[in-house]
Amino acid sequence: MEQLAKGEIALRIRIGILFNDMGTIAVYLGAVCISLLWLKRKLRSPSKIVRRIGKLFLTLHNYSGWAALIFVCAHGIYFMLVEIHDQHIYSGIASFIIMLTIAGYGYSIRKIRNKWMRVIHRCLSIVWIPVLWIHAGWDLIFAAILSLVVLVLVIMVEKAMERSHSKGAWIPISNLNNYRRLEMRGFSGQRKSPFLHVVRGYA
Repeated sequence: MEQLAKGEIALRIRIGILFNDMGTIAVYLGAVCISLLWLKRKLRSPSKIVRRIGKLFLTLHNYSGWAALIFVCAHGIYFMLVEIHDQHIYSGIASFIIMLTIAGYGYSIRKIRNKWMRVIHRCLSIVWIPVLWIHAGWDLIFAAILSLVVLVLVIMVEKAMERSHSKGAWIPISNLNNYRRLEMRGFSGQRKSPFLHVVRGYA
């Protein structure tokens, strides 16, 4: 009987850890979604690497948002049934309500073409951060640190490309033939530089 009881306790602990990890995963997925707030501005970056990172996060935005909502639902339902008197329940409920509202506005953006839908969607995402911090604590801090690391790396890549481009006139290989035709006709429209680099793209 004792072994059976210990086995049952161990199983409950494992299940509790599993559903707790679902909440942690949802926090990191939420960080991916919020990162798009500043990465979206990089979609017009002169660097191909930066543009690809921005497009990647744009593609992952919807998928990670819905995945985060599913994980949060599973996480919340379990702990509301098992640990209803826990002090984190109320902050979790508040976080879930805000997240559900964010998802609702995100879904409605494609249905209703209105700039205020996007504004409210972004504002709710910002309001969600402090509420989630009260509930998740260090998990949110670690997720925020990873987001900042990605931001710093993107900025460093952009700065490096700006410095390399400033050394000469950079022309994508796709535009080289047009440039030569214009140059032969006297319509290059650019100051000639002794350093003319021909590359396949910006980076």
